[in-house]
Amino acid sequence: MYSPLLTLAVILLFVGIALTVLNLHGMILIFLVVLVLALFSGFSLVSKQLLAMATVFALFSEGIKLQQARTSRDFWFAKADIRLAIIATAIASLLLVCLLTPVLYGLGVVLGIFSGSLLGVIYEARQRRRKGGYNSRVEKKIIAAHVSWMAAHGLLSVVVVIATLVGLYS
Repeated sequence: MYSPLLTLAVILLFVGIALTVLNLHGMILIFLVVLVLALFSGFSLVSKQLLAMATVFALFSEGIKLQQARTSRDFWFAKADIRLAIIATAIASLLLVCLLTPVLYGLGVVLGIFSGSLLGVIYEARQRRRKGGYNSRVEKKIIAAHVSWMAAHGLLSVVVVIATLVGLYS
């Protein structure tokens, strides 16, 4: 009965993780998916507690994003670099899905999302250093800062997605 909706919801949840790790508003997408599932199913697929958790985590994630914007004004992705990071994320996700799916199922998708985004950040930092933007010490600090922000956002989104998937399939 819910099969097409669940399939679309699961795809959008993983897209939300990818957007979150790429420093876009993926937690908002994840929250909206959880909200639609809860309203559509009359809270039979998604509990009110899970919806509350998704709300709190989405607000916390946006708070982290605002703090990040305040502290790292000098390092922003250009549009071309965001496209490159999205392509790298997609390629890494597909490769790791092919390699890890027989053994670890969904872990390949999550590892691909994080590794592709990390490759995009490293590429952008190296390109700016090569153009004379800053030295290697600053590059390492920028990469470390982005990895920590990415880990914080990614952890929040993965927790909500896992809780949602457990609620959907239990």
